[in-house]
Amino acid sequence: MSSYKTINQPSEGIYKEKGSKFFAYLCPISTEEQGRELLKEYKKKYFDARHHCYGMILGHDMAFQKSSDDGEPAHTAGTPILNRLKGAELCYVICIVVRFFGGTKLGVPGLIEAYKTATEDAINNASIIEVEIKEEINLVTDYLSVNEVMRALKIFDAELVHQNYTDAEVEFKINAKISNKQELINLLSKNYKIRFLEES
Repeated sequence: MSSYKTINQPSEGIYKEKGSKFFAYLCPISTEEQGRELLKEYKKKYFDARHHCYGMILGHDMAFQKSSDDGEPAHTAGTPILNRLKGAELCYVICIVVRFFGGTKLGVPGLIEAYKTATEDAINNASIIEVEIKEEINLVTDYLSVNEVMRALKIFDAELVHQNYTDAEVEFKINAKISNKQELINLLSKNYKIRFLEES
């Protein structure tokens, strides 16, 4: 895996059934704490809603997954939301679905359909982007080889995160795309004055 899908700005979706309204808010996040803060904001903004359910995915490999039914019957809200996010292969996102109860119970199948469809609508309205996965490279070189390092970064579209100048050497922290990280390392390794401190 050299890339993952996410969104670059929030989007919204809606589903209505038997008087109940389900508003879906799909937002990009980078940490669980950020997701929790967004949930607090939506709970405060829509304090009069009956439920505030969500699904959250973090990690380009979808390693972290969390959801909540927030009082709805088990697996009728959080799970459908999460499943739609997984189906769209989205990472680093949270989808919060706010329900305003319309007075008529929808039953388990109806709830699953409602939360799933509201989430789908938000996904369909989202601007989905593909992000290349990057890994860190740390190296040290002499001053004469700095230009060579900078040229290599440009060739492989790597990101210079930090430079530290000492009396005799320059330390580099680089974020390289996983798709061409090894090629970058191979090129820089041809210069014996370039030393790799560690490989991530």
